[in-house]
Amino acid sequence: VLRLRRCGPLGPGGQPGCPGADPRGVGQLYCLAAVAAGVEEKLERTRRAARRVAIDGCEDHCARRALELAEVPAHVHVDLASLGIEKKPARPNFLGDTRKAGSCVRQHLADA
Repeated sequence: VLRLRRCGPLGPGGQPGCPGADPRGVGQLYCLAAVAAGVEEKLERTRRAARRVAIDGCEDHCARRALELAEVPAHVHVDLASLGIEKKPARPNFLGDTRKAGSCVRQHLADA
């Protein structure tokens, strides 16, 4: 799972940061900016990943494109906008949206 921004201890609205990160250690979060910048250590770890997941927040698909440009394409790509998750909602539902995104990722991984 690659992310654009650092997940802090608190997300929007004071919710726990990165609740989609798997506490069982099944998956790992990597810095997408480091992959796009060509940081070799991060690229190597990304190349070794059994499955790569790119999650994009809009139709620009920057996460998917960055992985493709680094020649480590995603095995699973999720576009949050296509799930009805708004990038800047008037009334944020951080945990609900995270659960929806996580469910979609799990389904895609099961199908892959």
